Amino acid sequence: MFNSSVQKLAGKTVYLHIGIGKTGTSAIQVTLSNDSDSLLQRGYCYPKAGRPGVGHHNLAKLRCDIVPDDIQDTFYQVAGEFHESGTDCMVLSSEYFCFLESGYIRWISELFSLSNVKVVFYIRDHVDLILSTFLQWVKVGDDYKGDIVNFFNAYKAAFDYETRLRPWIDFFGEDSIILKLYDKKFSQDIGSHFYNSIGLNDFKSPTILKSNPSLLPEFFDIISAVDKISIEKKTRQEIVDKLLLNSKKFKKCSTLELIDPELKSTIYNTYNSSNERIANEYLTTDEKIVFLKEDIQKKRSIFTRFFG
Repeated sequence: MFNSSVQKLAGKTVYLHIGIGKTGTSAIQVTLSNDSDSLLQRGYCYPKAGRPGVGHHNLAKLRCDIVPDDIQDTFYQVAGEFHESGTDCMVLSSEYFCFLESGYIRWISELFSLSNVKVVFYIRDHVDLILSTFLQWVKVGDDYKGDIVNFFNAYKAAFDYETRLRPWIDFFGEDSIILKLYDKKFSQDIGSHFYNSIGLNDFKSPTILKSNPSLLPEFFDIISAVDKISIEKKTRQEIVDKLLLNSKKFKKCSTLELIDPELKSTIYNTYNSSNERIANEYLTTDEKIVFLKEDIQKKRSIFTRFFG
């Protein structure tokens, strides 16, 4: 099956959207799923195989260096569906892809060895990413370590973009990387922004409303208090659902900052060097200025020079 799948994929273009989570991934996947029939007419296949819902999460097995047999079979189903579609381009999307082990990615690269592979990776301001991810974990009940300081200290390696990209660069090459900045200045309509990234510049799609609602920082203490007592998961979910409704209602009124200036400085300093390297390599000048906040840094430098 492996060799025949490699041949089915030969000469085709494959876009692997690998994340990172909290950069509009859910909205992108909803858009791709909703547009799958229209995409076929444009020569792009968004396979149903490997998708338990809108994303190809069944193709990603975390903390596993070898691709399990059942997931290999799912990849072969993907290859078959792509081949039968008669299209020249395929898109696979899961935010879990960027956390795959090196050996796992090596196997994927071998499967797509005769294909033209492009790896699409979205990044965003690290403070915003870590806050958004923390609140997501609080919302769904994952181990958020009690507060955002402990959360950052426990998981900071996971948020290093260069680390997430490195094995994909190693196996697919630097030229395969399409790095995009998730920022309102560039991606207010994330679906259209993604389509532009994969060569569908004139493809129009209905705007997708926020598909993964966020929890307001103001409600963290409530859920934290709930998690310190013993309640059923169903009851916790009911509380979370009500808080999400109020989060949507009072979003414009939100002023609480869970990340204080000291932690904010620590976060920026932690990733500054690696961010500069990938930004200089892959981002446009305008994206780089926004991502690295070079304009703010220059203003601070001028202020310091003249006013001490």
